[in-house]
Amino acid sequence: MVGHTFLGRYRAVRLIGEGGMGQVFFARQLSPPREVVVKVMHERIAAAPRFRQTFEQEMTLMARLRHPHIVEQLDAGVDPLRGPFLVLEYLPGTSLEQLRRRQRRFAPGRVGRWVVQFCSALHTAHAAGVVHRDLKPENLMVLDPDTADERIKVMDFGLAQLSAVPHIALEKLTGTCGHIGGGTPDFLPPEQVRGDGVDHRGDFYSVGVMLFQLLTGRLPFTGPGVADVLLARVEKAPPRFADVFPGHDIPPGVEAVIRQCLAKYPNERPQCARELAEAFEQALGERLIRPSDFAGVAE
Repeated sequence: MVGHTFLGRYRAVRLIGEGGMGQVFFARQLSPPREVVVKVMHERIAAAPRFRQTFEQEMTLMARLRHPHIVEQLDAGVDPLRGPFLVLEYLPGTSLEQLRRRQRRFAPGRVGRWVVQFCSALHTAHAAGVVHRDLKPENLMVLDPDTADERIKVMDFGLAQLSAVPHIALEKLTGTCGHIGGGTPDFLPPEQVRGDGVDHRGDFYSVGVMLFQLLTGRLPFTGPGVADVLLARVEKAPPRFADVFPGHDIPPGVEAVIRQCLAKYPNERPQCARELAEAFEQALGERLIRPSDFAGVAE
């Protein structure tokens, strides 16, 4: 696919990644010239009629979603030879997952700054009816890492389901099984494991898993197999920080906020992204939120 020009406008230069949904290419837009990223859906996924319909609906919505902490979608379409694709802004940076693998744990203050930024992005997306459903460190891009200008951008909103329509799991779209649904097993909320409805508060559970991992260096639930982890998520309370990270210096209030995010039922979690950011800020005792972070979006 390297060398292919999508719709005569975006020439794929090199493959930079591949996942369950498709391939990711560094590409060049021909006019006006600029560097972009092209995400191409796998053929087996693009062949599902309901996926094609959902893809087109979501791309129309995402074209209108703009936020300084969301990776911008520049274009989308269906190439006659390669099928559905997205064009996204190119960001020279590193994923939070790559950063986490190098450093393992992060200071609460630094994590708090990230929380405000991606909660600001979630606040805007949720108000527009978009639920991410696959929040994880791999889907957070860190720009200018380890500098005073470090900032987060959330990726892959373009493949989210609309909260205004029923969730259609990828396994169902492609004829395979599962109540697990779209999303990465380590970060799925319990209601998705149970097969219940999932709304924007499922994203806050995924945030809780990320925060637990970023602060303690491990996931809240582990086991010999995926089924064991999923069952624990539904039935067991997450471990205390002191049990998995003895001698830590994480404020008790921060742990309390994360445990609230990891509640088994959505009505026990923060109810909006701003509430979560404010709770984390208060628990840290630091001023992190700026007036512009949540301005202009109704609760």
